Amino acid sequence: MDYTEIINKIPESVYWIFVFVSSFIENVFPPYPGDTVTIFGGYLAGTGRISILSLSFSVFFGSLFGALFMYYYGHKVLMYFHKKTKIKSFQKLFDTKSLLKTHHWFMRYGISAVIFSRFSAGIRFFVAIVAGMVKMNIWAFSLSFTLATIIWNVILITGGYMLGENWGLVMKYLKIYNSIITVFIIVAIIVIFIYKRKHKKQ
Repeated sequence: MDYTEIINKIPESVYWIFVFVSSFIENVFPPYPGDTVTIFGGYLAGTGRISILSLSFSVFFGSLFGALFMYYYGHKVLMYFHKKTKIKSFQKLFDTKSLLKTHHWFMRYGISAVIFSRFSAGIRFFVAIVAGMVKMNIWAFSLSFTLATIIWNVILITGGYMLGENWGLVMKYLKIYNSIITVFIIVAIIVIFIYKRKHKKQ
């Protein structure tokens, strides 16, 4: 019996439960290949093994609940560890001055940051944590995350659906895309760091 026969015998409900859990874990544990599962789900939808509607809902709600979990984590748990930890570098992240700066930044760019983070696997969970930590409006967070998640999921599911057996090509281009985004973020951080250093000296 090959893998195709095994997949054909799995009930559809198992697929969408697995995709839901996968999407949730992806937002909690970034190294987990959630996007790969979503793309493969698009392929399965194209073969008729799972309805595209149930797949879309499973991916969406798994992602949203995962993000909200990390939002809560940032607001509650990280503050708890701040009070308990003795590591100075960690405590410094939570001093009044740092939190105030982060809060002001999120007040100005929070929605854009949440939307952008959805398109970069490496910072999705981090932005959700910080959003919770600075108490970003929960409705603003949820709505901006929802918008970005719908767009991102449509891209991934459509790619897997349309390419069929060649769904792996989406992963190939996704790796290139993630590499470009990572380089962009690193360069942006370096530029901001240099700019701030020069600004302080003036």
